[in-house]
Amino acid sequence: MWNGRTVSVVLGTYAERDSIREVIDGFFATGVVDEVLVVNNN
Repeated sequence: MWNGRTVSVVLGTYAERDSIREVIDGFFATGVVDEVLVVNNN
């Protein structure tokens, strides 16, 4: 949460299988992001 609001990230991907976990973990590590929605564009 940030200032009492839910923070969502929409992450568009294309052939990111090897690095996607690190990116998602990075968003959550900020302590601000509540959810990450991954959109596969393959």
